[in-house]
Amino acid sequence: MALALRAHRLAAQSLWSDEDITLDRALTPLWDMLRGLPVEQGPLYYALMRPWTLLAGSSDLALRWPSLLASVVAVPVAMAMGGRLAGRRAGRLLGLITAVNPFLVYYGPGGARLRPALVPGPGDSPGPAPRRALRPTP
Repeated sequence: MALALRAHRLAAQSLWSDEDITLDRALTPLWDMLRGLPVEQGPLYYALMRPWTLLAGSSDLALRWPSLLASVVAVPVAMAMGGRLAGRRAGRLLGLITAVNPFLVYYGPGGARLRPALVPGPGDSPGPAPRRALRPTP
């Protein structure tokens, strides 16, 4: 369900400015991209997008697929975290909410709009709840 909602009309809109910046950085040679990157932006997302654009191309559709897939993967991650923190029923509810949330459906497939949430930078911390939820149980 999450994949279908996010993939519907994926390439219908032209690139947003942040997606165009992502494409520009992904097509720039790695060393030049690292030198020109603002200090507040981590290079991991752009470094991962470079081989992807070389493999899949630089169309609007190709540029949005990695973010779409990360947005879809967020659904079972939310289910697992909700299940660990509040029980199986809460996990399923959180998964459903994540799958159909209009904000995540609309912005999830965007090439860079949710980059901080999907590929954290060096200064980002997930906080104690996600760390506790993902820790193995004894």
